[in-house]
Amino acid sequence: MRAQREAEAKKKIAAEASKLLRAINARFRNAERSRDGTEAARLRGEAEERLKHLSRVNVEAWPWAATASVVRDRPVLVVEGGGPVYEGLRAGIPSAWNASRIDFIEFGKVTKDGQIGQRGAGEGAWRLTKSDDAKFSALKPENYGATFPADEETATVRAVAQIANDKLRYSGDWPGLNWHHAPDSWVERTWPQVADVVVSALAKVSYYNQQAQKIPVVSPAGLRIVNAGAAAGTAGVEIIPPTESGWQAFIDAAPGSRLKFGELAEAGRWWWGRSVPRNLLSGEADDAENANE
Repeated sequence: MRAQREAEAKKKIAAEASKLLRAINARFRNAERSRDGTEAARLRGEAEERLKHLSRVNVEAWPWAATASVVRDRPVLVVEGGGPVYEGLRAGIPSAWNASRIDFIEFGKVTKDGQIGQRGAGEGAWRLTKSDDAKFSALKPENYGATFPADEETATVRAVAQIANDKLRYSGDWPGLNWHHAPDSWVERTWPQVADVVVSALAKVSYYNQQAQKIPVVSPAGLRIVNAGAAAGTAGVEIIPPTESGWQAFIDAAPGSRLKFGELAEAGRWWWGRSVPRNLLSGEADDAENANE
């Protein structure tokens, strides 16, 4: 009975600590979005005070205090009774089916509705998972910072090529790879190695499927939105990569492109999975276009 009471007490402490960490995350994120410097400072101050409280939580009940500080710099997803899961985290979890096997997992962006991008080592596509996923409950602090197998990047490039040949060449469903949920660093590193095979596969789809493609390119005439066939087969055309730096280049080039807001918005969603700012285009005509979207 004593052991049971102790276990229940630790479970309660862990639940309260994870709830507090979610509140801390909310304050830091609200501070980032606030345009009021005084309000932002207040929110950060409250968050820091609560982080101090977390540092004093019984480590036997909740062993995540040392990793909780990551919430200062980035959004985190917090598992009930557990610790922070965040973009760029790599973990190695013992397999539930084979104790001698380690499942390597990389996590991507945290969404506003409480999900996070995830892929296994050597996988070329990403998927969204919720905090109640079984893998989260198995995470422990010692699983963090796992070193992936030496050939993982090679395996990932091979997996993307397989997806391109098996799926993209038929469906053309680039958004279905969910790269917009991947860490920016992963996309920056992976895209140059797979760009040719991806674009080549997208260029092979049917005419009907090609019409759905919205690939932003820089041409002698400036920023344009084309399908893969035009992107791959036209001299002087450079595809803007689906990376964070590519997104910034797209946003910078948009105002001078003479493209309509709707065209830019479609390209932003299809290529990056992102929404173009409503005030991207300036001037009376552009404002009217924005209002019609």
